[in-house]
Amino acid sequence: MIMTPRGSAVLRRRGAALYGELAGDLTDRIQHGEFAPGAKLPPEKELAEAYGVNRLTVRRALSLSTVLMPVGVAPADWDGANSLTSVLADQGHPVIRAERGFSAAAADDEIARWLDIAPGTPVLVVNGINTDHHGVPVMLLQHHTRADRAEYVIRLTEQLEGEE
Repeated sequence: MIMTPRGSAVLRRRGAALYGELAGDLTDRIQHGEFAPGAKLPPEKELAEAYGVNRLTVRRALSLSTVLMPVGVAPADWDGANSLTSVLADQGHPVIRAERGFSAAAADDEIARWLDIAPGTPVLVVNGINTDHHGVPVMLLQHHTRADRAEYVIRLTEQLEGEE
């Protein structure tokens, strides 16, 4: 089933987290009966193509995320409407994705409730660290994604011997 977004302009607000816009559009479509509650959504690849975004954006829209930051770095007035990284960049504090780790885990009761799965169901967990331009960690993040709706692809480039 190929789907099309109702209005791609919804997904392009300046400073808004693209994955948040996509999640909001999908939620709205479910609430308006375009998708039955509990029914499977189209595959990630189809959603990405339909919305004109990459699969990571779709994955983030469908995952539960937690971010921890030092009080002095976190924007006090951030309400989640805009991308946290773009808000920080606009305030002169750009962050760099420094590390990502991928693992599997069994969903505890809270994660299961948020992702609408049974406790103990496998989930994909992504742990990450973002740093400032000096390499100082400023964000610890964790994403939980339903394992039945996740696929990570890592594109590797060939590195010539002696290059680092």
